[in-house]
Amino acid sequence: MTRLLRTTGKPPQWALVGFLLAGVAAGLGVGLLVAGARPLALLPALTCAVVSAAGAAGPPRFAVPLAVWAAYTTVVVVCLGYLASDRPWLAGGAMAAVAVFTSAAAGVGPLGMVLGMMSTLTYVLALVVSTEVSARSAVGLLDVAVWAVAAALTGFVVAGAGALLRHRGDRAAAAGAQRPPAPWRAVARSLRTLDEHARDGIRRAVPLTACVVWFTASGSHDALWVLVAAMAVLLPTGKSTWEMSLGQVAATVLAVVVVAVLGELLPLGTLLAAAGAAFLLGQAYKPVVPLLGGAATSFAAVVFVGAPSADLTGTGALRLVDTLIGVGIALAANYLLWPRDRPDDAEVITEPTATPE
Repeated sequence: MTRLLRTTGKPPQWALVGFLLAGVAAGLGVGLLVAGARPLALLPALTCAVVSAAGAAGPPRFAVPLAVWAAYTTVVVVCLGYLASDRPWLAGGAMAAVAVFTSAAAGVGPLGMVLGMMSTLTYVLALVVSTEVSARSAVGLLDVAVWAVAAALTGFVVAGAGALLRHRGDRAAAAGAQRPPAPWRAVARSLRTLDEHARDGIRRAVPLTACVVWFTASGSHDALWVLVAAMAVLLPTGKSTWEMSLGQVAATVLAVVVVAVLGELLPLGTLLAAAGAAFLLGQAYKPVVPLLGGAATSFAAVVFVGAPSADLTGTGALRLVDTLIGVGIALAANYLLWPRDRPDDAEVITEPTATPE
């Protein structure tokens, strides 16, 4: 475990954090304007953040096409989450499609991994918000679609303008940047050839689909927390080594314990702000210290997905049991179900090179 706390030598992703922060701020403005001060405002905020993150990909020639792809994806998953809120089998089928698609998207590159993870979180959050607040009885599909499109367009402006400002003085990089390959083609090729990314998606789809069907059919908070725990371990970034998986499990359990403590001491708004800060720091430092970055990301996922249920803490012992069940399901899916790929070597942290004192 001490190896997991060592740095990898990679720099923090501060550019990504900046774009995410700008996207969340702009998206919250859109959300408060169209949805008011209620949980539904989280959906435009998250949608805008996902699209804005594309601005960190590089010069506008590279960032803008990626932002367009992110905008299409997030609008679709938000609408799917809304439509499936009271239809368990549709919710499960949509979850399976999202899991496979976002894992295939991870093959596009590091930004594809981030966008895939956030798209998964967006779908689950849209589903939970729509289920818990009975959104279908309050607003229509057209309303949700308009909100998502408005947030995606705002995120597109943030990504494009930010990339332009960030690289305005670097003409060589801007001139040398080539347009990225169409993400749709990369995803289609992954699914057609059933490569390692598509197989990652299959492993994620089976347990996440079962958890989503259980939650939407029963409305049980136990099912919700099992889903949150499984989702925190089954990220769309490949099959982890046992060492990294145990680190992800520890991070998820730690996140639930922290939420159980802070949920009794802090109001919901403060906890959501803390979760947002934790998510940003987790994205910045996950390449540097994967375990701590994963803990911060898990904490944020637990708060964001649990907030609409107004049951962030519940019974501490029961929440811990739910978490252990969720991570147990995730580990079983990762290592016992087909397809049985070897763990990703890229996630193994190597020993740092010794330097003279």
